[in-house]
Amino acid sequence: MTSRQIRRLRRQFAEQVDRERNGAPIPGDILERMTKPKSPDVLFQVVVTVRENRALLPVGPAMNRDACGLMAEAVNKQIALGRERTWMNAAVVPLTPITGVH
Repeated sequence: MTSRQIRRLRRQFAEQVDRERNGAPIPGDILERMTKPKSPDVLFQVVVTVRENRALLPVGPAMNRDACGLMAEAVNKQIALGRERTWMNAAVVPLTPITGVH
């Protein structure tokens, strides 16, 4: 390709990207390749009970069940040893995914 052809191709690509950024529809064949079905992964989180007011407090990020189980086990161990006095009863709970958000 000559440098003139390269500049022309870059200018056309930049114009196309700008049109799509401003709301122009993406062609159907390209759109099919861009969108993939997402598998619904169920995530879990460790929840502890606060001793003062019996409120549930989420602890840590959303993770898979095994990682949350290890974390809950470690928290319960510290509670049993008496090192953690503000929490009680760490448990693993599933999170409800939010739908409709892109």
